[in-house]
Formats: sequence, C-alpha cells, structure tokens
Amino acid sequence: SVDIENDPRMLPWKDAALKRGYRSIASFPLTINGEITGVILFYSSEVNYFDQEEIQLLRGLSDDISFALEAMEKEQQRQDALNLLQKEKEFNEQFIKASPTFFVAIDPFGKILMMNPCMLTALGYSLEEVKGKDYLTLIIPETERPKVQKVFNTLVSSRRPTLNENQVLTKGGQILLVEWHGRSIIDEQGNILYFFGVGIDITERKKSEERIKYLSYHDSLTGLYNRAYLEEEMRRLDAPRQLPLSIIMGDINGLKLVNDAFGHKQGDELLKHIAKILKESCRQEDIIARWGGDEFLILFPKTTTNSALQVIQRIQKLCKDAESTTIPISLALGLATKETPDINLEVIISQAEENMYRQKLNENRSIRHALITFLEESLQETTQETKEHSMRLQEMAQQMGQALHLSFQQMIELDLLARLHDLGKIAIPHNILNKLGPLSPEEWEKVKQHPEIGYRIAQSSPDLISIGESILVHHERWDGLGYPRGIKEEEIPLAARIITIIDAYDVMVNGRPYKNPMTSEEAFNELQKNAGTQFDPNLVKLFLEIMKDNQKGLG
Repeated sequence: SVDIENDPRMLPWKDAALKRGYRSIASFPLTINGEITGVILFYSSEVNYFDQEEIQLLRGLSDDISFALEAMEKEQQRQDALNLLQKEKEFNEQFIKASPTFFVAIDPFGKILMMNPCMLTALGYSLEEVKGKDYLTLIIPETERPKVQKVFNTLVSSRRPTLNENQVLTKGGQILLVEWHGRSIIDEQGNILYFFGVGIDITERKKSEERIKYLSYHDSLTGLYNRAYLEEEMRRLDAPRQLPLSIIMGDINGLKLVNDAFGHKQGDELLKHIAKILKESCRQEDIIARWGGDEFLILFPKTTTNSALQVIQRIQKLCKDAESTTIPISLALGLATKETPDINLEVIISQAEENMYRQKLNENRSIRHALITFLEESLQETTQETKEHSMRLQEMAQQMGQALHLSFQQMIELDLLARLHDLGKIAIPHNILNKLGPLSPEEWEKVKQHPEIGYRIAQSSPDLISIGESILVHHERWDGLGYPRGIKEEEIPLAARIITIIDAYDVMVNGRPYKNPMTSEEAFNELQKNAGTQFDPNLVKLFLEIMKDNQKGLG
C-alpha cells in the first residue's frame, strides 16, 4: 500500500491522482509462466486504506488472475498447435493425393489401409476395391511374395527404413516394376501402427536401362552380339577348361552387290536372314557375333573340329534351302580349333579367316555365276523383258562381234552387256518402268538414272567391272545428245554403240505393250534415218548388211 501524497515514488503521478481524489494505492504483479506480464492496481480515496488483510486478499486475487491468464495463454497455444497440425494434415493429404508417386499404408496384419490416387490409377482399382484387402494377395505376383514378405519381416524386426524393388500386378494383369521406400510407423510404446511405403514406377526406366545394356553388347540390326562383347567373351573363354575351342568365321558373298542393286534395305534384310540361319544352326551356349560389316564370328567352347564342321554343314544347308526375295544366300566359312593352351587365340582367328578366304576363292566362280544369273532374272522380272529378248540380243551381238573380228574377251563382254546393259533398272520403281502411258518429267528423270545405277552395281562384282563403262554410256548418242555424260562418236565404247543399235532394232520389230511392232523394213528405215545422229553410221551399215544377209539365208 502506498500513501500517494507523501510517497516520493508517486511524484510523477501525484497531481493527477490527487485531482481524481485518490489518496492511497495498492499494486500487484500479473505473471504468466513466472514472467511479469502486467500489473493490477487498486485505488482508495482514504489515506492508508489498505491494511494487511486486504493486501493479502488482493494479492490472492492477482494470483488468481495470473493463473487465469496463464491458462488462457496455454489454451491459445494449444489451439494454435491444433490448427497447425490440421493444416499440416490437410497439406499432407493433398500432397499424397496429388503426388505422382505411389503411397500405401498397410496394417500389421498385411491389410491395406490407404492407397493414394496415383497408385490406384496405375493399378486400375478404386479405393473401395483395395481397402481392407490383403496386400500381398491382391497386388503382388506369386513369385514376388516371398521377397516382399522378407521386407515386411525386416520392418518388424529392425524398425529401420527399407529400400527395395519388386513387381506389382495391376487389375488388368499387367506387371509394373516399383522402387519402394518403406518404414514402420510406431506409437509411444513402440508398437507398430502400420507400414508406410512410398513407391516410384520404374518400369519404363528399367526397360530403357535394359535396352541400353542390350545395345552395348548387341548389334542393333541383327540382334547378334557385337565385336566388343565377343572380345570380352574371348578373354573369358580362352582358358584350358574350355578346350577344344573352335572358331568359325563367315563372310557374306555379294552383300555390296545387293546394297548397290537393290538398296541397303534389302542388304539389311540379307544380314538379318543370315543371322537367323546362324542362330538356328548353333547351340545356345555358342557365341555368335557380327565381326564386321559382312563378317560373322562364332565361338564354340568345348567343341571339336568335327563337331564344328557339322555346324558348317547345317549353315550351308539352311543357306541353300532359304527362300530369299533378294539374292541367293551364300556364306564363305572358315574353321580353326584351339586344342592346346599354349596357342594364342589370335592365331586361331587368323587361321579361321585364312580358311574362309580359301573357301571363298575356291567357290568364287560358281558364286559369281549364280549372282549374275540372279541379276539377269531379276532384271527380266523388273523390266518385263523376256528371256527371248535377251537371247535375240546375244545372237545379234555375236554376229556383230564376229563381223568386227572382236577378240575372245571382247566377245564375252559383248555377250554379257547384251544380257545386262539395263542392269540399273533393277533399282527403278516397277510402277514407273511398267507404266502404259507417257512418263511425267519426274518419272523420266528417275528412269534416266539407271545407267549410273547399273555402273555402280557392276563395280560391285569382279565379273561385271569390265562392262561397267559400257553400261554407263549405253544411252549416249553419236551426236552427243544422249545421257548421262553427253559424249559423242567414238568416245562411246564400241560395245555400247553395238548394243544401242541391236536393242533398238529388237524393240522396234517385237513391239512393246504400248506400241505395235514394225516390219523389219520399217525398222531398217528407222535405223538408217537415225544413223549419224543417234547411232554410229558405220555400225548401222554393218548391222543392216548382216540382217539382210540373214533374211536372204532364210529366203
């Protein structure tokens, strides 16, 4: 209690208090959690009004007010905490609902408590369909259940978070691969309330990883192993326990010719067909690899030379029996066997390669003959030129060659040119070559490319190189207005000048689907008319003499 008028501590407020009629004052602190947060004041108009009893009562009142304020403060803090928890709960719920990852809660008995929309959508279920159902039975494939059960056992025994991958089964029967982060949610007593898992669908990622891994060891075109993988396997298999180790090296005959004549797409088909034959001929444990562009190499661990020879026979039989729409399938194959540890494997590979080239050399003539025959048949099929047309050209070419006293080699080349001068037409679309009406400018430009295409094809075959130049220029004219080079007169090789005349004559007298045939006299006149412009005039004169002599002989 304080006497306002006489207590020096009241000096700052003395006049104001006396003016209001206050003569004494009692003050008590208000505290919250032991800290003074305010003061409660009691005034009286009498001097020394507050005795000890009243002071005691008022102190009790201030303590009660402090207690009430403290309780209100705690209640406010509790409400704030509850509001914060509610907001966090709502945020977590919204996060789980909107998250692109899987969330699942499972009770200690394996029953599903909760599953977020992302996971439900991926699995094809509604929440009602999964809630309360056994997690393992519903969505884990039977083969995966022991592995997943082991994860649950770990969560129970160690209570530590887990990381694992396992398959899950959708409602439609599709298998997904999921990476899971799992943990046990426990109460204050240490009891497990539920298991909580966060999962990421890694199905596509795993497929990409597997594809990258596959491509790192496989040839993307044929599906066979690539050279990098083969070299690793050679190091692994080059051990005494793998002996005898046999090696077969193979080389495709005529791949470049196929690419040039029919396009790389057909060449790729040939490579894939060869790869299929090799797979069918070998055991699962044999290592088949694409060694280079048109070469293959096969490793045969624990395989004798005789056993490997049987594989070669199987390969050759399958090649012979294969029905190919592009070209006869032919492989040159060489074999060598490592029988003792002291021989370097590189030496064995070199021996296999040498044997392969020896076989290629021995069979080269028959292979080349088969390729040329196939090209001729393909050309007839593509251009609808008959075999009879080709035979007539050969006969007329032979007569011209004899009259010109050509050498034996020149006669062979002229005969070959008579059969294959239009070789490049193999690569021209059928709908253009066999069009009944006139060609458009664009179509005509494509047709005019066939001499150059034929030249490239001829360069791919040793037997055709000698006629490549004549194939290229067989549409040149004596006056220089032909194509593709625009050369003239004797700049044009003799064989090409001969073929130009006899081919034109045969077409005129035998006609085309869109053009009626001429009589021989009409054709003679047409040749005579174009001698010196389109055709070599001297050769036209010689050809007409030969043809007229033939007619006299028949008469």
